[in-house]
Amino acid sequence: MNVKFIRFIRFIAFLSLFTLVVFLSLFEINDADTIQYLASGKYIVEHGLPQGCVFTYTTQHCEMVYPEWLFHVIVYSVYRVGNWVGLGLFQLGLNCLIFGIILLYNYKRKYSFLSLSVFFLLGLIVASDRSKLRADLPSLLFSTLLFIILESFINKSSVTKQKIILFYGGSIFFLMMLWANIHGSFPLGYFVIGVFIFDRLLTNLKSRFVNHKKTKILDERAKILSAFFILSLIGSFINPFGLKSYILPYRFLIEARHINYISEFQSPFIQVNSPRFSLVAFKIMESIGLILIVLSIRVTLARHMLLYITFLILSIQQVRNLGYFAIISMLILPYYGDYFLRRVSVLFTKYRNRFIIFAMFLGNLGRLSMILFTVVFIYLIVTQKYYFFEKRSRRFGFGLSQIVFPLNAVEFIKKNNLQGNVFNSYSFGSIINWSLYPAYKSSIHGHLSDPLFFNYYSRVLNDPLFYKEAVEKYKIKTFFLNYAEPNTFLLVRYLYSDPDWKLVYLDPTTVIFVANIAEHSQVIKEHAIDLKTYPLDKPFAFYKNITKVDLITMHSQIATFYYNFGLYEKALVEYQKALTENPQNFVLMTNLGRTYVNLKKYDEGENILTSALKRNTRYDVAHFFLARIYQIKEEYGQALEEYSKTLKYNPKYKEAHFSIGEIYLQMGNIFQARREFEEELFQNPNHALAREALQKL
Repeated sequence: MNVKFIRFIRFIAFLSLFTLVVFLSLFEINDADTIQYLASGKYIVEHGLPQGCVFTYTTQHCEMVYPEWLFHVIVYSVYRVGNWVGLGLFQLGLNCLIFGIILLYNYKRKYSFLSLSVFFLLGLIVASDRSKLRADLPSLLFSTLLFIILESFINKSSVTKQKIILFYGGSIFFLMMLWANIHGSFPLGYFVIGVFIFDRLLTNLKSRFVNHKKTKILDERAKILSAFFILSLIGSFINPFGLKSYILPYRFLIEARHINYISEFQSPFIQVNSPRFSLVAFKIMESIGLILIVLSIRVTLARHMLLYITFLILSIQQVRNLGYFAIISMLILPYYGDYFLRRVSVLFTKYRNRFIIFAMFLGNLGRLSMILFTVVFIYLIVTQKYYFFEKRSRRFGFGLSQIVFPLNAVEFIKKNNLQGNVFNSYSFGSIINWSLYPAYKSSIHGHLSDPLFFNYYSRVLNDPLFYKEAVEKYKIKTFFLNYAEPNTFLLVRYLYSDPDWKLVYLDPTTVIFVANIAEHSQVIKEHAIDLKTYPLDKPFAFYKNITKVDLITMHSQIATFYYNFGLYEKALVEYQKALTENPQNFVLMTNLGRTYVNLKKYDEGENILTSALKRNTRYDVAHFFLARIYQIKEEYGQALEEYSKTLKYNPKYKEAHFSIGEIYLQMGNIFQARREFEEELFQNPNHALAREALQKL
């Protein structure tokens, strides 16, 4: 095959990998933390460094700004120069820098294209979950640079030259100083350096006691690495907040239990109905990595194994650590991939020439496949199909996401000059701080670190009476809520039924309630909403230039809103609109099916739920409502079969055991009915109907 052609294909393959980095990094600003950075950065530029919480009226524990203050200022400065496009380009630049460095590092290490490309691609997809403009994005850059600096130092043939020591030591000092002023993950730097020290000591111990060489355990390299560790401690202590910033990451680890309901603090293995591609890539990379390290155990470096296993464990515990695992894997695993390939090639020594020809053919086929894959992937990103399939709010392009941030609701608050303190959903705190401060302060936001108030906030959402105490305590006169946020809808329903509050704003994500007081008489007169008579198209009137993908999400969310209020005819219309735009979506089919059940249109419900299960046979909700239809039709055999499948795919599905108990009761099987009611009560102790059924038995 022509050498120039092979080189050209190799170049295009590498270019396609980097191009994929670009397209995966170009998306609208959709993270609440980025908006909080803007608010905090603006405050710091205009007023100086904050001491305590300036954005909220409920508590003074907002200390998460301390290790991140510099990044807040940088983000705000970029926004002032380039607006939302500037922030998008900044996000793109950081990602290109991180992955460009990794690609260049692996290329210079002369890894095979197969090992390099496979782990780069898997790592890129895994890290894409964390590629948004947050303070942990530059921390991924610092992690990458620190690893490469230490690897370069440990592999130097000589380290006694003063210039080399000063270069590496100075680089680590400066890097750790930046890290400690940009993100609270800087203690990871200590761990990485500590692993390299441990690896060096272990190597020296092996040389001395196993290989019987006259090796100093604490040799020159080990001493210099220890000096690097001390420099990293000193560098990370340089922060305008001093000790507060230094100890905050450790306090956060201790006190962070109150935020375990936030998705990024949960395990990637928590059950989801349609796993993200990034999590599938994570599982593949995890499995391949462990297999390669075990198969290469004779040459596995202790530092590589410790780093890989540690970041793997951290990633299994919390989604937010996936980026670190991806970075370490991309830097480490190609070495072991190549070692495995060399071992395989030895098996074919007898057929060396044929094997070389076959390997070259596979290599070129792999490069062409990689190019084709990236082209298809980029097409799916640009057309939004990738993000929609994964049920993400991320959208390719520049700007601020209108599906995530309640921009129209914010304008409504400004225009109508709503009075008093605002109680907001957790996800809305940052937009209040950015768009409405200082006229309004938030009740809660992402940089609030008060466990007591998190518990208080949770009680307000879940206790039908407790919100009244919060209203009195904090002089709340407006509720600004994301009804699509978990655990929010119960409060929305109680506010709507409370005559002291009036619903004045509704869109596909947001509701605003105002106190029924004289100061709000005008806004209530002009905007009060009766859900039964409110026009279906009115919530969408606030939006312009809605994409097809966003329109599907909006119809689905407001349909669920109507469903939860028992307005099933309205919910039916909205679900049908969403399904018309996305007819293959099994979740939408299921929601439409359960709406038919509540409207007593059982045949229509059975048809649509059966279609949903053809697309996802493991979807527990569809099995449950199909079982409910069979139960109503008194087709008990089929009902029991569907309820069993519900529990098979979700053993803790609420109501399933109770419904099975009802069927056994109808069939005269008292013993089995009792067991099912008891199991329901065991899983849901407050289930009144199950308790009542047991008392009757």
